Amino acid sequence: MHDSIHIGMTVQQVLDTAKDCDVFQAGSEFPYDKKADGDNIPAMGLSWRRDGTYGTYDLAARRDISLTESEAIERLHTKLHDGYKWHFHYTYINMTPMHVSFTVVFGPDGRVAEVKPVYGWD
Repeated sequence: MHDSIHIGMTVQQVLDTAKDCDVFQAGSEFPYDKKADGDNIPAMGLSWRRDGTYGTYDLAARRDISLTESEAIERLHTKLHDGYKWHFHYTYINMTPMHVSFTVVFGPDGRVAEVKPVYGWD
């Protein structure tokens, strides 16, 4: 998966390429009040489902919700704020049970600026 992501790719291209991971977390460098409501934190998790939808936990509604791909991309833009660096952190869990992770960094232009090396941990 890591080697399929390249500099210049868009958010949608990266989601299409690396959607079948075990844990996906996204965050941005958008400045926020750390004492404010948790729903305003510029971070979110997504899970891809085999039926083609995405799932995330909605803090305001206090429940899991289903999203289409376009809704997931729109929610990422809303939560992470365009014009700031974004980080997508992917984790895959194998049988050992070792975790293998890597991070994709998006520049303020919304395109991949860096794909960090893969690392393992357990």
